[in-house]
Parts: sequence; C-alpha cells; structure tokens
Amino acid sequence: MSHLPAVIKELIEQLKPKSKVLEVGFGLASSQIIQHNPASYTIIEADPKIAKEAKDWAKKYPNVTVIEGNWKTALSKLKDFDAIFFNDYSARNDLSYGDPSDLVHQEKELMAHVKKTIPHLTTIQYADHDLETFCASIIKESPKEISRFLRELEQNGQISHEQSQRLIKKYNLGNEEIKLKPSVAKPIDFLFPFVNECLEKHLSKGGLLAALSKDATSRFENSLFFEKIITNYNYNYQEDKIFIDEDQRNSLKILIEKCT
Repeated sequence: MSHLPAVIKELIEQLKPKSKVLEVGFGLASSQIIQHNPASYTIIEADPKIAKEAKDWAKKYPNVTVIEGNWKTALSKLKDFDAIFFNDYSARNDLSYGDPSDLVHQEKELMAHVKKTIPHLTTIQYADHDLETFCASIIKESPKEISRFLRELEQNGQISHEQSQRLIKKYNLGNEEIKLKPSVAKPIDFLFPFVNECLEKHLSKGGLLAALSKDATSRFENSLFFEKIITNYNYNYQEDKIFIDEDQRNSLKILIEKCT
C-alpha cells in the first residue's frame, strides 16, 4: 500500500496554496491544490500526453492555466507566486537539463551570480551566539556539514580559528574535520537549479516552496543546497525523510519559506 497520496495531501496542507500557485508536474497534488481554491493556479507539464490530460482537467476551473513545456523555458515567462509545488513522483517532471556539462556550466554561472549580487554572504562576521544557534539546530542531522561549513567560514575569515575549535570541541566533531582542504568537485543535484531559480526569481516574500523528491538523501549533505539555501538567512529550510510504501522506499519532503 502506497502512502504517497496521504503524504502529498499533508504537504499541500502545509503549503497553503490559496493565492498565486505554481505546480511543476501535473499529478496527484493537483486535485489537492484545487480544493484550496487558489486565486490563480499555473501548471507546467513537459510531457505532451500528460499536458493534454491536464488541459482537459483544467477546463472545469477558470483559475487554472496549463503550460506545456519544460520548466526552464516556462519560468522565464512567468512572474511571482506565493506557493510553489514540485512532485518528483509525477510521470515526467523534466527537471534535468540534459547534458551534464550544461549543469556544470550552470553551477559556475550561479556561483558567479551569487558572489556578484549578494557578496555579503561570504563576508559576514559571525558572532558566537549565531554560530551556537545554527550548530545546535542541525547537529543531529548533519554533523559533517557543520565541520565543512566551519572550515569554509574560517577560510573566508568570517570566524576565528578559536571560534571553530571551540565548536569542534563542544560538539565532538573531531579536529581532522576542520583542516583546510583543497576544493573538490561538488556533486550535482538536479533539484537544486529549479529550487534556486524559484527562490531567487519567482517566490514572493513570505511564500512557500514545497517539493517531494524520490532521492531521499538529505540536502544537508549537498554542498550547493547547504551553502546557498539551508544556511541562507533569507530562507527557512525544513526537510523530513518519509516512508512511502511496503517496499521500504523513502522520499524527502522539503519545505522552504522565503523570509525576506
């Protein structure tokens, strides 16, 4: 027995899709979203067959617009939303860009854009209280990521060696974790480009983005998610690994609020 419908229903309840809503991938969530009677509801669907089904379904609802095509092209023509939902369990979500080399290029462009538009993220000086609050909130989920984050803060001159060593000792992280290491290639997360673009350009202040991913790996373990979203004070990031069915499959439920 699949718990997916119940999981999606709970996630949509958390999303509160009542105003301007975007869904990528027509599927199980659509019937849940429409029950909230959003003021406007846009669906992006890449698969032509499923897009046709979505358009037929939408004929009953004057507040629903269905766009056939990939999310990257469609988003460039859209504005802001108060609630965004992505379901990795849709038949085809077209989240991938295709050629992995394109993703590498995309990541390089993103890093350059972040440094240009919000350079203060790499220059903020962190007080002891801020570090304590942050470490205490995620120590159980990803201690290795705390070590790496502290290492990078120290390397950037944003915290002192004494600050990092005190936290390492307090949380028993191990001195070997804080040693400065040469940078290595970061794993690519196909969900990250979509989430990042939505947060930067298409989610209103106070809005929520929800996603259900087949890849149940914690995004605390992904450097891009961790550095650009999870530790970004503009966002409130939550995730939860959930049980889907009797085949012992898990998925990752993600909920992000844009605070500023």
